[in-house]
Amino acid sequence: MEIATVFDFALDTVIFVVGMTAVLASLGVILCSSPLYCALYLIGHMICLALLFLLYNAEFLAVVQIIVYAGAVMILFLFIIALLGGKKEVQENSFHRSMAFAFVFTL
Repeated sequence: MEIATVFDFALDTVIFVVGMTAVLASLGVILCSSPLYCALYLIGHMICLALLFLLYNAEFLAVVQIIVYAGAVMILFLFIIALLGGKKEVQENSFHRSMAFAFVFTL
């Protein structure tokens, strides 16, 4: 087994893990009812995107992603949420047949 093959497999594994973490963080943004936690999940998602940019050798995009989006914009969002008193929203149980049909249809 060549060392390049092992390195490629390890790189693919890291890309897969970071990508799945980004997907889970984005699901946390959608499914979380607290605005503060949604913003924190979004910061985690943006950091995962920056890591993916680094893994694909796009260093400039990774730095811009961290500085502009995860740094400035998300801190502004957190300040606004803290200023407005980000209260937890009451969600009704809205998982009906139409949601199940939409989920199956997307697969």
